[in-house]
Amino acid sequence: MDGRVYVREYSSSRLILDNGACSDVSPDDHALQEQAKSLPLQLSDGWTEGQKWKKSRQRILAWLLLGQAIEERFGYTFAQLDVRRDAQRKPYSAAHPEVHFNISHCATAYACIVGTAPVGIDVERKFAPKDGLIKKVCHPEEFALLARMEDKLRVRQFRYLWSLKEAFVKMDGRGLSYGMDRANFAPFLPIQAEEGEPVRRKLGGAEFMICDYADYTLAACETEIGAGTE
Repeated sequence: MDGRVYVREYSSSRLILDNGACSDVSPDDHALQEQAKSLPLQLSDGWTEGQKWKKSRQRILAWLLLGQAIEERFGYTFAQLDVRRDAQRKPYSAAHPEVHFNISHCATAYACIVGTAPVGIDVERKFAPKDGLIKKVCHPEEFALLARMEDKLRVRQFRYLWSLKEAFVKMDGRGLSYGMDRANFAPFLPIQAEEGEPVRRKLGGAEFMICDYADYTLAACETEIGAGTE
């Protein structure tokens, strides 16, 4: 995978998974609000106290990490990229379309990926899925394989599938409108992931990475150079 992935936990200023050399940050809220003024897409608007600020803080930290990653990889600032949103609301660089990027954040960590082909990333706090969600999200082949697993393994494998699907639809650009059940990762199952050790796979013209951590799951994907999505 050519794309570089960066992950940071809120409980620590250090980078957990780092393909580059982004500096550590742990700003207080005031400093964070000041730094956010330099971010694209009016991310500093609409701050409030409480839960909404908590979500905004997660998003801002993810964008700040992305800014470091892009400058390290490509030497561009956000201002030089001229970041806009396409018809599907996916951010892109109007000035440098060769630069591809994506962010994700949850209650325990935030992450980004940068590359030279379409990319997607998802970081998801671990959760216990209901049977209805599993059936709704899974391709029939995935669902059949999960149904034959014992409960703990089925839950773990579904969390991997969820993050893989989230990363894939973000890479594709159509988001949830693509239909998560259309993305079939049955050939990957069961995924043998050790904590903190990335598992890498290829499927349908894309490269995928899945990584398991104590409190969250991370997945990233990138279109192989010259390949498209269906």
